[in-house]
Amino acid sequence: TLPFLASGAVMAIEDAKILQRALDENETVERGLDSYQRNRLKRTAKIQNRSRQAGLLYHLPSRFMRRTVFKALNFRSGSNEHFLPEYDACTIPLV
Repeated sequence: TLPFLASGAVMAIEDAKILQRALDENETVERGLDSYQRNRLKRTAKIQNRSRQAGLLYHLPSRFMRRTVFKALNFRSGSNEHFLPEYDACTIPLV
């Protein structure tokens, strides 16, 4: 994961908790791993995509361009990423 949302360490902790729950709630390791993948793929892909997009914004060639784009998108660091802290790996229902 790129560092632009500062979420890599949190994703690792979430991964560990979801893996534990998936293994505990399934009869076999194979089913547990399938459950883990189903439950993490969408969220981790979303975070990686958002981080990549933020990186593109942060690396625009001029300060003026960055400010203009950030204002146009109403982008403030972390403000558009409310889905990050709302996720609770301990209680979110597994599918």
